[in-house]
Amino acid sequence: MAALHHARRLNRNPPSKRATPPSTQGGMRLLLALALAVSTSACLAHGPRIRVATATPADFERAKDANQIWYEFQPGDTVPFHLLFFGALEGAPDKALLLTARRQFFLVSSKSMPLQISFDGQSFAFGHPLTSIFSVVPQETNTPGGQVAWMTYLGDSREPEKELQKLLDRPQPQPPTASR
Repeated sequence: MAALHHARRLNRNPPSKRATPPSTQGGMRLLLALALAVSTSACLAHGPRIRVATATPADFERAKDANQIWYEFQPGDTVPFHLLFFGALEGAPDKALLLTARRQFFLVSSKSMPLQISFDGQSFAFGHPLTSIFSVVPQETNTPGGQVAWMTYLGDSREPEKELQKLLDRPQPQPPTASR
């Protein structure tokens, strides 16, 4: 009778307030420990590293069959990025964009996982290290229609809009003047 009373009392509580039966507490601890060990070892299992700005064709060839590759970018590295949009929106620029790394980071490509990002070369960034911000505004000329500014933030800030504002507030370099 006491067990039935206990079960009825548990069922009246919302799921978040239900007590865990003592017989399953040890099993849950073991499961949590196992999950932590697996996730930690997944972060530490590194494949080959390739510094994109200085890699040779042989470096890329040596890594092509690896299960995981860490593509490294160091501050000041300037690398061509080719963009392609496909699916609901299609298009690509005619030329690659030359992008310069402002800090160290790694793009980690795995055969069995989506692209991951690391800022320390040891662990993966969690949250939203790659975020899109976009703005739709009228055309600059007096023609009908609008234009889209699609911005991509790659970083570990939880507030990419503030990072964008810092970029916009940065003094713009002045074009060189002709010597006479």
